[in-house]
Amino acid sequence: MPIVRLHGSERSIEVGKGANLRRSLMLHGINPYAGVYRVLNCYGIGLCGTCWVEVIEGEENLSAPTRMESLNFRQPLKRGRRLACQTRVYGDCVIKLQTD
Repeated sequence: MPIVRLHGSERSIEVGKGANLRRSLMLHGINPYAGVYRVLNCYGIGLCGTCWVEVIEGEENLSAPTRMESLNFRQPLKRGRRLACQTRVYGDCVIKLQTD
């Protein structure tokens, strides 16, 4: 099963192959949101654009970016950033969470 490691931390989680990244993080008590968006978000449907993570390693082990990611109206996603709610994990990766 794929391992998602959190950059700058000793923490890592094991997820099922093809698992949704946001859902997996939340199930392990890791909130991908920063600040007020920990409460005010779209709950994983890809509309708010606030669950982005930076992919440090293993981008090739993630699903291709979705249309919702390309249409993100809040801000264009920079290279190496993904919306956790739109990302599926197929292999090991290292991600960096947002900071408050």
